[in-house]
Amino acid sequence: MIDYLVVSLDDALGVFGLQIVNDAFKSFSCEEERDLEVFLCTKAIDYEHSGKGKTFLLVDAVKYRDEQRLKIAAYYTLATTAIDLSNFGENKKKKVVGDFPKRSQRDSFPAFLIGQLGRDNGYSHDDLSGETIVREAFHTLRSAASIVGGKLVVLECREHMYDKVYAKLGFKKLDDALNAENLYMLYTRVDFDQQ
Repeated sequence: MIDYLVVSLDDALGVFGLQIVNDAFKSFSCEEERDLEVFLCTKAIDYEHSGKGKTFLLVDAVKYRDEQRLKIAAYYTLATTAIDLSNFGENKKKKVVGDFPKRSQRDSFPAFLIGQLGRDNGYSHDDLSGETIVREAFHTLRSAASIVGGKLVVLECREHMYDKVYAKLGFKKLDDALNAENLYMLYTRVDFDQQ
């Protein structure tokens, strides 16, 4: 596993400046998921400034220390959302939200959203696993949960990534069918006190 630092995009912009951060974004490559490249290069800073979500960079610590270069090994973007429970029966609601007062009367439920999550092609699973990146996202969410509460985490993933990464971490499919973008919507309840 590589040595890495988790840096918020806001902090990176403050320390390195816009030009260096944009250059680091442009060198991020994820051939299988080009939308991750596009988001980082064209939307992450706007999301950061608008409050839609917060992005966190996993920076290669060796390249930074030895070469004074900002190299993004991976990143994730976090936000809040609400999931639609209106079509769920009581048993499904209980599986998703757990024991929650007046659960049966709720049509939606707040959740933390892992909106983007990706690793640069220059790094392998052995260098930095998907599981490690998700755990870092959970670690970041722990701070938010300690202030406002919450345990439900949702994300969307490609079909081949479900068994490869997310099922191992306890995520379940919100629906067995793929959505219009050919993605599964996944959920998990996290005890952030244990993270």
